[in-house]
Amino acid sequence: MTRFTQLMSLAFISVSLFAESTPMPEFENERQPGVLRLSNIDENDRVLLDGELIGDGKRIARFGSKLLVSPGEYTVTVVSSSPQHSCESVVSIRENRTSVVRCTAPSSEQFVD
Repeated sequence: MTRFTQLMSLAFISVSLFAESTPMPEFENERQPGVLRLSNIDENDRVLLDGELIGDGKRIARFGSKLLVSPGEYTVTVVSSSPQHSCESVVSIRENRTSVVRCTAPSSEQFVD
């Protein structure tokens, strides 16, 4: 055995021992996302979450009209090509729960949990 091989073996053993003795960090305060489901949106509608564009109806429909969102309160705005169908809703997202936003009637603000 060469000197280099001996040193590498010692380095590997010390790294292995250190890795086994290091405790894994606990993520007790890690929050799980909730699901935001958008109902009755057209493929040309634009969807904004707190003023940030998150996609159009066609792209969101690819994901089953569902989005994973961190828990909290958000303003969801659906901007349609026809102003009569555009709407804005405030939704509260909770961990591991599904919240539904429906944009059905002109200037309606609806929230179903």
